Amino acid sequence: MTGESPMTTRTNKLTNLVAATLVSAASVTVSADMTGSITSLSHGYEGVVLAEKRVDEGRCGEGKCGASSTSVKTEEGLGLRREHLKSMASEVPPSVQFLEVAPENWIKAPRQRRQQLEQILEQTPLVCHGLSLSLGGPTPLDMNLLREIKTFLQEHRVVRYTEHLSYCSDQGHLYDLMPIPFTEAAAHYVADRIKQTQDFLGEPVAVENVSYYCAPGQQMPEIEFINSVLELAD
Repeated sequence: MTGESPMTTRTNKLTNLVAATLVSAASVTVSADMTGSITSLSHGYEGVVLAEKRVDEGRCGEGKCGASSTSVKTEEGLGLRREHLKSMASEVPPSVQFLEVAPENWIKAPRQRRQQLEQILEQTPLVCHGLSLSLGGPTPLDMNLLREIKTFLQEHRVVRYTEHLSYCSDQGHLYDLMPIPFTEAAAHYVADRIKQTQDFLGEPVAVENVSYYCAPGQQMPEIEFINSVLELAD
């Protein structure tokens, strides 16, 4: 992979790499070490955990020059399925702090289903986890899909949009999440596409690493690749 020309984007530490690896329905969270706001997303069965870690650098004059403090806020949500719609339209359980959907599954949903979703969202926030953007793919980003996603995010007041650090298309959908080679060139390439996505959507995007069986063309450990993407995409 080779990088495209760099895209300009606003610096925002919420452009975070979300690190969650699924192994037998258990989630293993990998956190990247950097100063700023780090968001992690992990999946377990149908549940979703959204954890936001903030690292605040101390300022001179506050009695803590050079010091830093860390706070972690964790919320638990649920992956919304069609079978949940009828019951949740009446009442979302208090233990569900947010819901998650794949926007691709809802963009062209029937009107009645969209109305049920709106009823539910009057009670709880929504986050979106994309399936098909193919951030590491060899072909240009699907701008038609991005337009549809942007409209969906705005219409439903989505509080966070995430995607996979992978590719799933090459002049057609592969119907699988393929690992990106852990190379410096690939890190530049996918970071540019993340920035392009953020610029178009007008908001930060979090990305989730994927499980894989092999790492073709690997030139660095996965965590180094993740950190490189973080630095470049911000």
